[in-house]
Amino acid sequence: MQRRKERREGLLRSTYGKARGLALRQPLVFEFLWWCARDGIEAPPSSISDAAMKAASVGMRLLNSDERPNLWRRRCSKADRDTATLARWVVQERPSEVHVRTLQREVRLPGLRDAADIHAACAALVDARLANVDAGKTGFQQRPRAAYAINPRLWDHLQ
Repeated sequence: MQRRKERREGLLRSTYGKARGLALRQPLVFEFLWWCARDGIEAPPSSISDAAMKAASVGMRLLNSDERPNLWRRRCSKADRDTATLARWVVQERPSEVHVRTLQREVRLPGLRDAADIHAACAALVDARLANVDAGKTGFQQRPRAAYAINPRLWDHLQ
């Protein structure tokens, strides 16, 4: 497992790094699940059966299989990560508007440092109808502010 881990990256590398501990804990979990499912009252298991070891080995074989689904190799794009970060912040803070400059200078969300990245994440929220473009002027002869109004119906779904 250690050699396989060194040749991988991303989520699969992390999974291989946890495999040794998983190989030890999984049979114990099976043993206790089977104990809980039995009728009657009996003492908890004091050893791991061969059946639990075999059941756990099936999962380990799937982990080592070359027929793994490609999901192991897929990664979330930066744009998707940025959108998820912004959406989590909106749900947590519940602002009425998202101001690009405020996010840049005060809030400083991970991955959302550049105005272009923030605009892209906000555009994804607009596409999902969670926000609307709100580019009103802030004063005499000033350029429009870069803000996105949060759809108030979002809060109805979160209560």
